[in-house]
Amino acid sequence: MNPGGWHDFFVRPASVVPVGLGYLFIYEGSNTKWHDPVYNILTGVGFSFDLDRIIDLTPDKPLFASTTPNEDFHTWRYSTWLRVGNELWAYAEVATPNRTHEIRRFRFPIE
Repeated sequence: MNPGGWHDFFVRPASVVPVGLGYLFIYEGSNTKWHDPVYNILTGVGFSFDLDRIIDLTPDKPLFASTTPNEDFHTWRYSTWLRVGNELWAYAEVATPNRTHEIRRFRFPIE
């Protein structure tokens, strides 16, 4: 994936999760207009059938941002994803209102 859209500063892989006939490609990126784009990183999602060509499912805006951002950082980065039963679990570092970051677990049902 090339930089562009909301992730015009950089794009990097975070995690790959096998699903059905392909793979979710979880990626991180940032925007040149954001405060400190080296650290202020958000997360998007792509899909691949072959892990060679990736279709960006979130080209216009990231899918994940902190639910507790502060005035400068809305970080949701360094995520690791795994399937646990009928759920996808994600562990990610997120921004907090007091300008620190913490690790949180997120659970997403799979239907």
